[in-house]
Amino acid sequence: MKKYNIKINRPELTKLEIEQGLDFNKVSSSANAKNAGLAKIIGIGLGIIIAIIIGVIWFNNKTNNNEATEQIKLPTNTNLQDSFIVNTKKDTILVYKTGSQIKIPANAFVGKNGKEIKGTVKIKYREFHNVGEILLSDIPMTYDSAGKQMYFESAGMFDISANQDGNPFFYQTG
Repeated sequence: MKKYNIKINRPELTKLEIEQGLDFNKVSSSANAKNAGLAKIIGIGLGIIIAIIIGVIWFNNKTNNNEATEQIKLPTNTNLQDSFIVNTKKDTILVYKTGSQIKIPANAFVGKNGKEIKGTVKIKYREFHNVGEILLSDIPMTYDSAGKQMYFESAGMFDISANQDGNPFFYQTG
């Protein structure tokens, strides 16, 4: 149990002590001087504590943001190509899962040398319907116009390619 320092039968105040206590301005200025020093110390201490807290929060957010940037990778090619096998000798209509139709007439493909491709070919196709799909498609969206780099604007697009045994070729129109 803690012992308290309680003064019992304290001596009475002298007339001088009472007169000093009657001068409220003197008592107030004495108290303010003591409190001013204490307030200054408390203010500096609180300022330091607040600065430390802000520093810790800022550092923690910066660290978390760097970790998140390094750990989170956006998916690419979320819209993977679908493949179709086409016989070059027959008219063909490919129907994509969105309902898009690709009409391929017989004998429509030619190689680099201009000769007709015969047999079966592999068609790869995919569609992009919104900005997110376009951004993640890895398709370049810039072009050069008289030496000035410009950006394609699109409300949707598609990517189509054809090859035979891994060798790309061309679609002949008209």
